[in-house]
Amino acid sequence: MRRALSCVLLLAAIVYAPSAATEDKTYPAEMEREAVFFSDVLAEYQDLNTRLENVAAPLLQANADLCPRTSRDIGITAHTVSDYPVELQGVARSLLGVTHALSVRTVRDGSIAATAGIEPGDEIIQMGQRDLQSRASSQLYYTAISQMAFKDEQTEIDVRRDGNVMTFDVTPETICGYPVIVFYNENMNGHTDGKEILVTSELLRRVPDDVNLALIIAHELAHAIAGHVGQTPTRELELEADRMALSLMARAGFDIELAVEYWKNAPHPHTDASGMHPSTRERYNNFMRAKTRIEAKQKIGIPLTLLP
Repeated sequence: MRRALSCVLLLAAIVYAPSAATEDKTYPAEMEREAVFFSDVLAEYQDLNTRLENVAAPLLQANADLCPRTSRDIGITAHTVSDYPVELQGVARSLLGVTHALSVRTVRDGSIAATAGIEPGDEIIQMGQRDLQSRASSQLYYTAISQMAFKDEQTEIDVRRDGNVMTFDVTPETICGYPVIVFYNENMNGHTDGKEILVTSELLRRVPDDVNLALIIAHELAHAIAGHVGQTPTRELELEADRMALSLMARAGFDIELAVEYWKNAPHPHTDASGMHPSTRERYNNFMRAKTRIEAKQKIGIPLTLLP
């Protein structure tokens, strides 16, 4: 989260940078407008993350058996004030109510946590009898403790809400262990380093429907699962990842016909001259062949594998 937020918050830092205007009588009004601007940016960041989490979740859940890396999940993300740049921690405290204690940042729609009743803003006190109240709490600590707690078939989570301690029983699930993260950038791009999947904010803005967003995520997930990271990029690997992506989507219940239809007349998304990326027509024909094989298997009840 820290890396993904840094671009947003550094942008806001420019707005909040001290200047000669501090002596001007209109400065309080300017500060108010700047605070509204930061609130809007932060709200968009939250919205983009929520959308990405909701679209990625079915892919990570349905394909866990194909993923070399897995994790245990209940559908929440957490944060502390330390996840924000020092110069903006005061703003984060004010706008988000975040402190050094770990608290719930988001709860995914329809998730185990949502069903249990966990809410954004809940301060996480314990997970599976493991204490999380230390002021030294961090994302790394939370990840380690949550994964230990979530190994159990059922675990208890204690949270503090409005001064009251509440206990929730949750049953974690195993998902693909490749976190899907928003990265603030003006370029349209999806990328994986084999450990996590990054989707730029501009790509999220420019892809209006969730089915094609799922295809982008699935394509990067396919690269990670197949071990393409570290290999010399080629057109063949890109086309293979497309075929895998369609199978991953079908397994997760997405409308692959709608995803493929987009590529019938889609503009080419890459502008590099390396020749690494297939043309739109190549990708469309490749998708059509994969779709035909997937639908044939589905018709006679053959389980879908990574490659259709």
